[in-house]
Amino acid sequence: LTATDPVATGIGAGGFGTFDAGPIIIQLEDDYADQATKLLGEAKAKIEASGLAAETLHVPRQRPADAILDVVTAHGVDTIVMGSHGRRGLGRLLLSSQAAEVLARSTVPVLIVK
Repeated sequence: LTATDPVATGIGAGGFGTFDAGPIIIQLEDDYADQATKLLGEAKAKIEASGLAAETLHVPRQRPADAILDVVTAHGVDTIVMGSHGRRGLGRLLLSSQAAEVLARSTVPVLIVK
């Protein structure tokens, strides 16, 4: 599962009105979807090469924590496995805000993998 945050649709022009960013937003979202499709395809191929089945999904325009929790509910997921940044020092004790939110709000077990 990948998710991309919503992108702002209007950009202020320093008090001179707004700029219609619609076409730029559409291009950004298309680029994000292409990157997600490539990443998910590579991950799925690795998983299936090990003999396991895999499903992939990209959720556009939704905060990652919300997307993960919505997919858990919609698909009857029984466990969430998430990656975590490989930080060092005191940072290794902290989770990303999205991982922390999923951990706090999830109704199913969550496994954080470093």
